[in-house]
Amino acid sequence: MINKIALLSFFIFSFLSRSAVAQEIIDTPIVHDLTPIVYKTYPVKGRVIGMNLEFVQGVSVTNKRTSENVSTDVNGIFRITAATGDTLVFNISKYSNDTLRVRSQKENLNLVMIKRKTDSLPPGYSTGEYNKAKREDNELYRILNKDAKTEEKWKY
Repeated sequence: MINKIALLSFFIFSFLSRSAVAQEIIDTPIVHDLTPIVYKTYPVKGRVIGMNLEFVQGVSVTNKRTSENVSTDVNGIFRITAATGDTLVFNISKYSNDTLRVRSQKENLNLVMIKRKTDSLPPGYSTGEYNKAKREDNELYRILNKDAKTEEKWKY
């Protein structure tokens, strides 16, 4: 009988102590840190060229974090305010959308815009079809980027 009472007392004490801990957690005020995050921004520039290595005018360049939007000029050049780590989204109807991440204040963000095969795969495509199209897209981009460097398209 004493063992049953001791066991029952143990369970009751255990339950009450858990309840006290739970109540303490509930009564603890939640402190919100409302200090705004300050991003060190700087002007970022770059150039956009197309599949024929032509300068692409009118490309919409949007900073995803700030929603700032600019367009490329007749020489395919853009200037936008960004911080390290920001993502820039490039959009024009003739080509597939693309994104670049800002890595450094000193780096020019140059982009070759292509019409990717992966964007035009038919519904129900297989993984193999996607992987093949992705490889072809990457190879085309690599070749065009190399040609752009050779033809000094990135100098401005």
